Amino acid sequence: MDVLYDKKLRLPDGKIISAQEHLQKTKVIVFFFSAGWVNNTEELIDKIKMIHDEIRKQRLKIEIIYVSADNEQSEYDGYMQKQGRWCALPFKEASNDELRWRHNITCLPQVVVCKLDGTVVTVKGKDELYKKGKNVLVTWTEWVQK
Repeated sequence: MDVLYDKKLRLPDGKIISAQEHLQKTKVIVFFFSAGWVNNTEELIDKIKMIHDEIRKQRLKIEIIYVSADNEQSEYDGYMQKQGRWCALPFKEASNDELRWRHNITCLPQVVVCKLDGTVVTVKGKDELYKKGKNVLVTWTEWVQK
């Protein structure tokens, strides 16, 4: 995906790695747009944790990436510590703003699903996740062979 080309990702353990390297086997990216200051995200985070567990269980080639709108490093760090399962764009990475602009994110939280080539699967990922639960993975992508 061009917006992530030559960018870095923060892994759940805090390690910073090349996005291109980390995503080389990925077919679908679930962008989770939020911030530590956004209220009432617990239910959505629980649903994302549920699909994250299913992705890992089924060994699907899907990656969840947190796209931060945090104002302070401490907000970002606290949020990463709270959710702690998926990777994120580093704090104040320029691609955070570019992704929000590209996907017309005007309120938080939001979930946008894209193929690795940038093709948008859905901009209504949050609504679909609430309606379908973990079955949303079927609508977001083909079941990738292990």
